[in-house]
Amino acid sequence: MGYVWFVDPDQSVYGALYRRLFANPHYQLELMASAEALFTRLQQGPLPDVIVLEKYQPDMDGLRICSLFRQLRACHDIPLLLVSEAEGLQDQEQARQLGAFDYLRKPFPAEVLRERVMAALQLRQTYRQLQQLFESPAVNSEAPSCDRLTRLPGLGAFQMALQALAAEAREEQPVSLSFVDLDFFNFYQQAFGPESSDKCLQKLADLLRRIAPADSLYRTQLDRFAILIRPQHQHEALKMSQKICERTRLMNIPHASITGQKQLSASIGTATLLHSDRFGTAELVQSAEQALYQAKTWGRNQVRQFFEL
Repeated sequence: MGYVWFVDPDQSVYGALYRRLFANPHYQLELMASAEALFTRLQQGPLPDVIVLEKYQPDMDGLRICSLFRQLRACHDIPLLLVSEAEGLQDQEQARQLGAFDYLRKPFPAEVLRERVMAALQLRQTYRQLQQLFESPAVNSEAPSCDRLTRLPGLGAFQMALQALAAEAREEQPVSLSFVDLDFFNFYQQAFGPESSDKCLQKLADLLRRIAPADSLYRTQLDRFAILIRPQHQHEALKMSQKICERTRLMNIPHASITGQKQLSASIGTATLLHSDRFGTAELVQSAEQALYQAKTWGRNQVRQFFEL
């Protein structure tokens, strides 16, 4: 079941719409009409899985709420979906930079909102799985430490690197994490078969070695790679990720026509963590994961970055 909060001053029109769209056993809804009501409810608990937030609140702008959410440890991994009648591209871009999962302009097709909420719920579930994955010693001991295909360290080595990072003394030294994910790779596999898919992954691994330090690279899933670098500032991580994204396109690997793409491309999410008592490696992973989902949501073949934590 998905626990979804809708914060919208227009309860007469949109409150009724939200109830109608999500009136089934798969969702548990709460409706609020102001930012004050939202923050009061957050203090009471339990926390939601997704928040759909009207940008224009009577007591606080939605972008300000996004910024405040970044500072609340308990709310850091709750996807925020902003809705607004404003068309401004500047607001949309600022919302993404502040960590909003999505931005929908009113009026929107009902099914589009439902799909975006479902995607946000999936992201929330991914956060929970990641937290279990990186905090469970049993999982760490069983995860592969080396990937035979790409000759890169595997998921187990990545988990160990995160644990070592968490165990170090806290200091003001930035660490950046980037997730590199091939776009529509499942379609690529279906179209070209396992042999071509393996060669494609090997080419991407070789590309990453030419751009990122060798000891920072990991293959964590079938078509996903992680780059964990310390020290690395935010602007350095963004520049490196943009270079990887561009060079992936320039490999000119033909893609399956069903995707509408001529060449294979990559989506990249990156986040930078400054060590403090407020945040840790779990938040770093979650931020990079959300940035990757934003890159996927906003069209793929691009880089999205979380601002410094």
